[in-house]
Amino acid sequence: MTTGSLGTVDFERWRRKYELIKQAARAHSRTMEEWAAIDETRATRCAEVRALVDRFQADGSLADFRTGVDAWSRTEGAFHAFRGYGLMWLNQLAKHDGDHAPAIAEALRAGVQTPESVPEAIDKLERVESAMAPIRASGQPAAGRKAFVLSLFWSTDPSDDTWPCLWPSAADGLRRLGWTRSWDNDEIYPIFREVSLALEPADPHFVERCLWFLEKRQGFVGLAPGLRETCVEASDLLVAHSRNGAYLDEDQESRAKDLASQLTGEMKLTVSAMETGMRDATGLELTTALPQLKTSFDASKPYRADTYGNWSTPGGMDAPSLRLWATRSGVAFGVHAGFMTQETATNLAREIENHLAPQQSFFHLQRHDSGDRLARRSSTYESGEIFVGWWWDDDAALGDPTLGTDLVEKAAQLGPVIELCSAAQRRATSTEGTSAGIVTSTVDTGWLAGRAQTFRKQRPYPTDKDAIHQERRSEFAQAMTAEALGDLDFALFRKMYNGNGYGAPGPQARLNRSFNEIAAAELDKFCEELREFLWGDEPVEQRLTRALDREILNVKGLGESVLMKMLAVVHPDRFLPIFPLNGDMGKEAVLERLELAIPPAGHAAARQIQANDRIRELLEPLFPGDAWAQGQFAYWLMREAESPAVEEDLVAGLADRLLVPGVFLDEVRDLLEERKQIIFYGPPGTGKTYIARELAAALQPDPLRRRTVQFHPSTSYEDFFEGFRPRLDEAGAMTYELRKGPLALLVDKAESDPTTPHVLLIDEINRANLPRVLGELLFLLEYRKEFVYTTYRPEEPFQLPDNLLIIGTMNTADRSIAMVDSALRRRFHFIPFMPHDGPLSGVLHKYLDKHDGPTWVAGLVNAVNERLRVELKGPHLQIGHSHFMRTDLDAAVLQRIWTYGVYPMIEDQLYGREGLLETFTWSSVLKDYGPGSAAAAETSAEAEALAIDDQAH
Repeated sequence: MTTGSLGTVDFERWRRKYELIKQAARAHSRTMEEWAAIDETRATRCAEVRALVDRFQADGSLADFRTGVDAWSRTEGAFHAFRGYGLMWLNQLAKHDGDHAPAIAEALRAGVQTPESVPEAIDKLERVESAMAPIRASGQPAAGRKAFVLSLFWSTDPSDDTWPCLWPSAADGLRRLGWTRSWDNDEIYPIFREVSLALEPADPHFVERCLWFLEKRQGFVGLAPGLRETCVEASDLLVAHSRNGAYLDEDQESRAKDLASQLTGEMKLTVSAMETGMRDATGLELTTALPQLKTSFDASKPYRADTYGNWSTPGGMDAPSLRLWATRSGVAFGVHAGFMTQETATNLAREIENHLAPQQSFFHLQRHDSGDRLARRSSTYESGEIFVGWWWDDDAALGDPTLGTDLVEKAAQLGPVIELCSAAQRRATSTEGTSAGIVTSTVDTGWLAGRAQTFRKQRPYPTDKDAIHQERRSEFAQAMTAEALGDLDFALFRKMYNGNGYGAPGPQARLNRSFNEIAAAELDKFCEELREFLWGDEPVEQRLTRALDREILNVKGLGESVLMKMLAVVHPDRFLPIFPLNGDMGKEAVLERLELAIPPAGHAAARQIQANDRIRELLEPLFPGDAWAQGQFAYWLMREAESPAVEEDLVAGLADRLLVPGVFLDEVRDLLEERKQIIFYGPPGTGKTYIARELAAALQPDPLRRRTVQFHPSTSYEDFFEGFRPRLDEAGAMTYELRKGPLALLVDKAESDPTTPHVLLIDEINRANLPRVLGELLFLLEYRKEFVYTTYRPEEPFQLPDNLLIIGTMNTADRSIAMVDSALRRRFHFIPFMPHDGPLSGVLHKYLDKHDGPTWVAGLVNAVNERLRVELKGPHLQIGHSHFMRTDLDAAVLQRIWTYGVYPMIEDQLYGREGLLETFTWSSVLKDYGPGSAAAAETSAEAEALAIDDQAH
């Protein structure tokens, strides 16, 4: 729609809708009081800003003008809100002091003067755009704000009251109503002015106020009185299209699209305004949903001639929903049962018939080309989808502000019907080996239905984190609507392709660099081409082919995965959040796992779309309308196929090999399963790391599902979890990318395979500054069910899954356990590894006996350790047995181990006590505790007792 094209038919329909909005606003006392207060200061504020404009015309100083407007916007009254959305834009231009500053100042100087005609207004907007384009970076200053800022100054001119201000709420209101399809506020302004003058010739500013009221205060004021007339006109165009196979010309197609936009806009306002009321009435968690503009995603199909809005219960397309439906014959409200087999629907309808309220009936859903989607029936169901509720003939439900209250009251009566529908769906999905009661595909999904049930239970699905991914998709999609791409939120766009929200397309360092270097004109071109790629009329395969061949979106680094993520975000009803075609987790690998044919060789675009559609066709019946669930299920199946089958208890077989009691290992496993993280602590050489590695391998034989890291004083959060790391790009230049560390990588694996344990071994955990390394992850060690938002991904939730087990080792010779942060101690079970006590006390003797070694060495080590515990007042600096667990122990080897391995440690602890140190030399300890000594005999007796104790367990 362009300036001057406001048709008589449209205007008359819009005028009647506007009257409903105005009546509701005038009846809202708080709003009227606020507007009256604004009017008291409006003349003063206008005079003040006109003085600033006049001074700007005289001296041309943009800096002084900006300073004056800044102070003016901080005064209470009519223009107080300008200081946010508008002043930011003005500041961004005024602070620029480069070569383009004079041109910017001159364009703004002319731009704030009130135009005398619409062409002159358009010229002013274009001049400002030309001046600001060379300095724009990453979408700033935002092009879409200039119409608001300039029109605000125009609206303060007392000599010409025909230029209302295009506040953001006005532009949004026009788009939400469907009165304009433009995404460009420069194009919207002439339409807005024309509509405002037509609706309120004496006070066009009041129209903006009413649009603000509709947007911010009271979205439902009654269905548009002209809604059925719009359906009738749209229906005539649809029937003609069906008869001819196409629209007669571009004008007819554009008109059909205008009408479909108006129908959808009207229903969008209604369902969003009444969402809270519907939730309160039913006690259910409801989400809103609307149909697409066309009757199908096939570009050759016509635009809709009806509209409906859903308040849907959880569960996707197969879940029941409350639905308000408008057609050329009238309006219906009731319960849509969701999609199910005919058998399930027939059985359900028999139950519903016994719960019909007065004046309720079943409706038969007709084909779009019939011109009318609903045909009213009696209390008897026939076939097809179940939609049951109340009916208003012709215009009976339109233009009535009390309809909202009536619908909420009726929703409260529909609770029994919703529960019957939900129960029917649960029964249909409860039988393993069936297609979950849903038939939307001709593909046999029988073998997968049982796996889908297991996925829902074991993963499980859905979780709060899944809901957050869905919210992120919705947020990204809002930024990439056709309208929003006229003023792209580039920061949010970057988060979309860089982050993990709704799936990760991988590191995008080259793409980030491209966008950092892109010129303003190229960025504008990119946004235009992106709109064509995402929303163009060509078949999507052709659009994707052009993008991959760089005929559009020719930005270096913009590859296949990012393109597919964008399609998945804005068209979740078609595209899955599985982005690559090749690779271990690409679409072709998924097809192979699902036992589907891989598309034949050809262009990547065709193969991407064919692979997507084949996967979607198979999984849609299992998770109707939920692309995220389908993608997560596919990945879960892939991980499941990789998981090795472990039928024996490998932990039970460790005891003999590790020479420790079996009951000790059982207890360690129990402690690990209980708290999910444990720490082995003790002197060096006591086998902490060795046993930890053996235990990790027994708990998870697959080396891809366990990982070992060693902390040191320089270990950081970025090393362990995630941080920016340098890399060379394709051109050999240094760049940085956000790279996951070992913890984040293992978490990804654990989340995708939730029934399999994944083990992280952190060796020397106490050598690092743990609060610095762990950061917000310290919270998750105690609260595994909770989410946090991490340092480098503040928009994405992170959780430690229950199947991630953490084993740490701590050398107490370096740092006493008493020095460990109490918060960390509370989050781990600490298991001592002491040579003189507990399960490790006889390990050395057992080893030497098993390997026919000199068992007297065990007695020597025990005796020396007893002396060290006395001299050093504690057990944490004893000699570990692993020094002597060798099969080649002879006199020379023993002396070498002691002299160069053990004695230096003792010397370090007893530094300066020369007389005492002399008793710990090899010759001294050999004489005191070697063969034939009393210590050796005592050790032999203790070993026998330990053997008896092990057998008892």
